[in-house]
Amino acid sequence: MALTGDFRLRKHPHAEPELFGKIEPIPNRGYVQQFARSFDITGGEVLLNGKMNDHAVSIHAQFKPESGVESVSSNEVVARLDVEGTPDRLRLTMSSEPPMTGAEVVN
Repeated sequence: MALTGDFRLRKHPHAEPELFGKIEPIPNRGYVQQFARSFDITGGEVLLNGKMNDHAVSIHAQFKPESGVESVSSNEVVARLDVEGTPDRLRLTMSSEPPMTGAEVVN
């Protein structure tokens, strides 16, 4: 995954390192592997707020099934995967366009 952004590292003697700043994935330059599929990174950010557990993650990715010769572009399905939260409390959210149930999105 390719990243861009700025951050600052601070470490006091005998203390854990702290990071401050913001980094972002470069869209279409990386992927997330989930449910035996590769979801292309489409955007997001990681806010570095000091200690590791204080960082905030918001990464967005999508999966577009390979189109067959007979498929019509208006019938394309896009599955989205959002990863948000703090490092110790990440939430994965699945959605799709057109809207489908959670089980349909995973399939």
